Amino acid sequence: MRLGIRNIKIRNKFLIPTLAMTVIIMLAVGFLIYFKSNAIIERKTEEYTMDVLHEVSKNIDYHLQEVNHLYYSIFTNSLIQASLRDANKGFESMY
Repeated sequence: MRLGIRNIKIRNKFLIPTLAMTVIIMLAVGFLIYFKSNAIIERKTEEYTMDVLHEVSKNIDYHLQEVNHLYYSIFTNSLIQASLRDANKGFESMY
């Protein structure tokens, strides 16, 4: 075994460890970039989700305000109230 290592050219003796270190460093950098980008994507997704939820909440509030406005308009409109009283009188006379 010792004779086998001694017979390898000096160029190959330097090339093999250099390639091994290069591969190890590239793998380490790749993992680092992967985990960092994964964290960034997760954070951005959370921010986007919160923005969407905020906009949906504002939209729901707007529509609820519109419903409340229509609801109060119906109860405060004298013409609608008179029509409902007349309709109710006709309904009561049926029984």
